[in-house]
Amino acid sequence: MRRGLISYSKAEMPDAILEARIARVRAAMCVAGLDKLLLYTNNTRPAGVSWLTGFVPYWSEALLVLCRHSAPVLVAALSYRVKAWIEATSRIAEVMHSPRIGFAAADMIDQPGDLRHLARQSQPAQEHRQRIDVNAVEAA
Repeated sequence: MRRGLISYSKAEMPDAILEARIARVRAAMCVAGLDKLLLYTNNTRPAGVSWLTGFVPYWSEALLVLCRHSAPVLVAALSYRVKAWIEATSRIAEVMHSPRIGFAAADMIDQPGDLRHLARQSQPAQEHRQRIDVNAVEAA
């Protein structure tokens, strides 16, 4: 596994492969009725985010926010100075930095009609949230 200050190699991982993987996950999200998917990554659990973007964290943690109709966004617990490096070594177009990645990701996806917004108004709305195992999508 590659880590550290590396360069993204289109020869090693062509854009078409990563785009096809994201399309497969989005199709699974559609079948499951999900608008957004959060994938956690750190230096010991890089597989899901790396499989979709080519990014492998090497000392911190991050959440990849994948929406059905917009580009993936990485919310990373890294300093702003590594933003350009992450964008250069992966297929991630937008990187947000925050020491509290969960709160930052939640704020990013908290929009009217979002399940988090509904959960504030009534407890039963949380029943509509679900977790799915994306390992099956990666294996397919």
